[in-house]
Amino acid sequence: PKITVTYVSGSLEYVLQMPSEEATELSSFAREEGMACLGTWPREKCLNLGRQLQMRDIVCRVVPFCEGGQRGWQAKDASNEDKAGAGR
Repeated sequence: PKITVTYVSGSLEYVLQMPSEEATELSSFAREEGMACLGTWPREKCLNLGRQLQMRDIVCRVVPFCEGGQRGWQAKDASNEDKAGAGR
């Protein structure tokens, strides 16, 4: 295959400045499971890093951060909310 764990790992190290061990672990995990979460960054940096990985033929999906969407899995933890804000 064109894309190997070693190639992806090296790309993660170079583009994300990810430690070698973690890059290898995440690359192997992605090979086995089909995906791996690489981390979170501010929006513009995330888009930039994602483009750099994609230019290296790595399938990389950039998912925007969403604080409290309309679906249950998007809802933020209400335990830290100010009680006075309830019911808004």
